[in-house]
Amino acid sequence: MLNQVRKYYFYLLIINITLAANGWSFLGISIGQLFYWLLLFLGVKVLFKTGYSKLSLFLLCLTLILKIFSAFLGIVFTGFMSEFTSGLIFILVGASLYAENPNIIYRQLISFFALSIPFMILQKIGVHTFFYGWNTELFHKNFNYSFDEVKDLGVIFKNIPLFPTLFVQFKDLTYAMYQGRPTGLLYSNNVLSVIISLALALHFSIYHKINRNFKNIIIAAITVLTMSTLVYGVLVILFIYYYYINKNKNLKSNGLKTFFLTSVMLIFHYIFFPGLTVSSIGLINIISFVTRFAEIFNVFGLNYFDDFIVLQNLKIDFNDKDQSFSLIGALLKNRFSFIFLIFSLLIMKIYYKNLKKFQRPVIIYTSLFFVCIMTQFAVNFLKAPTFQLFFGIALFPIFKSKILRLK
Repeated sequence: MLNQVRKYYFYLLIINITLAANGWSFLGISIGQLFYWLLLFLGVKVLFKTGYSKLSLFLLCLTLILKIFSAFLGIVFTGFMSEFTSGLIFILVGASLYAENPNIIYRQLISFFALSIPFMILQKIGVHTFFYGWNTELFHKNFNYSFDEVKDLGVIFKNIPLFPTLFVQFKDLTYAMYQGRPTGLLYSNNVLSVIISLALALHFSIYHKINRNFKNIIIAAITVLTMSTLVYGVLVILFIYYYYINKNKNLKSNGLKTFFLTSVMLIFHYIFFPGLTVSSIGLINIISFVTRFAEIFNVFGLNYFDDFIVLQNLKIDFNDKDQSFSLIGALLKNRFSFIFLIFSLLIMKIYYKNLKKFQRPVIIYTSLFFVCIMTQFAVNFLKAPTFQLFFGIALFPIFKSKILRLK
């Protein structure tokens, strides 16, 4: 039974985030919420096979109580706490199901990416509006169209303009974000970027016993197609570490091959989509970088990017506490950020202490932990069960002692 859960749990989480984001329902019942509770109960059932059985049952009951209080009394704090308790369940599930053998979820990521790539290419070309039916980023402000988020959310065939992109030069291009930065089978390019970044952490750190040309090609292709500043940043940092600092020849070779194939894929992308390549790697990625880090700098009174923001007419108010581009930015603007900082330092201390006791190579877990933190400088994705699953894998050295060998 547990082997079947391992095979499908990650895929169900992936399906759930797109269902939930689009608000799809059946007979008035939210399909995303139904999937969420199914996965939560299934996760607790998995944890009954570990030393966390009593804790998982307590967390589940507490989540239910807090959700009820939040729904009927409208108390914001109980809603926040319910996400914290359910998040701990998904973290423990990630550590229990996948951490002992991360190859399992790595192979699942490759399969998901292989399925997503054709959709991303069709989205770049602009074949039909159907391929953007689950993309919630269409509701971002733009100059091409406008939607009513309440009325049009979840509508498959949306009336959006599609522009020629194949072999179109930069000067002739009408840029649309939904074509330049496709979402594949997910609802958001930002979310896809986080998942690709986590996959890169596994890809660079797993020992490949045989040539993985297919997997390298898939990773390189989806890295380029997403046109994400975050993904490119993670790729470069991991390549520098694994090729120039890490001493393992296998990981060095894999890192070099991945970086080389990504460069080749970028050339192919430029050949087929010259305008999109120039737009995305140029101004679009610069804006993406500025909006994230200007917010963080602004908290410390460093206004280095103000002139650029005014020049590009971005209309960003970094003093607005309800608007943040990343988890780190949101935390720094919160008056209780010092509590989170103390909690984070405590987790880091416990993590480091358990790493020293670990009897096997820890590079997979430390790489994934580093990338988990890095992604939160770009996207606030901490509350997503998918991210929590990977965070649980990264934190495996802390939980290992109570996780039995699940079969």
